[in-house]
Amino acid sequence: MAAASLIERIAGVDPAHAETIRSNPTTFAVEELPFYPRFRLVRAEVRLRSRPLLLRYADDGKAIVPLTGKPEEIYGLNRAEGLKLALPWVASYARFFLSCTGGPKFTLRESAEGIRWLPAADSDPVQAERKRQVLEKLSPLTAFAVDTGGFAVTAVAQRDRSLVELVLRFTEDGEATSQQETMVVPVMPVPYVA
Repeated sequence: MAAASLIERIAGVDPAHAETIRSNPTTFAVEELPFYPRFRLVRAEVRLRSRPLLLRYADDGKAIVPLTGKPEEIYGLNRAEGLKLALPWVASYARFFLSCTGGPKFTLRESAEGIRWLPAADSDPVQAERKRQVLEKLSPLTAFAVDTGGFAVTAVAQRDRSLVELVLRFTEDGEATSQQETMVVPVMPVPYVA
């Protein structure tokens, strides 16, 4: 997919961000989504002077849909695709859903990979203990079928500087309901991100 033609297609549905993409160095990444036969996830990482900007779009080669953080956008894709989740796809769908709707300061944390620790996380006893607590709580996202229908998902995520455990329910058509969010480490030893 040529970046110029992709930017032109983005301009048709998201002109302000298309101009930002044109004016700044941008890297595109495309991810196949096994639960959607047509749509793929397009990530545009725009390197602004102050901070990077991550934009997400669903693209089927004809239509391109901005994913701005609203669950309704995902539900619209689900209807367009006639989504009927099966257990093998639930974990990857939940990752997609949470990464698209969790907000700018939300990151799934299935391992320590990608965590930017404060330098004091290894030298200061309080920060080292917090780091140990974080490492102890990290775990892969898990999904399982529920007897009453649909699926349950458990996940660990970083929300700003806090580590939280999430329990969600997903219906077969991909609708999500948060069942529980528990803060397990209130202040991680990571840099504050404005």
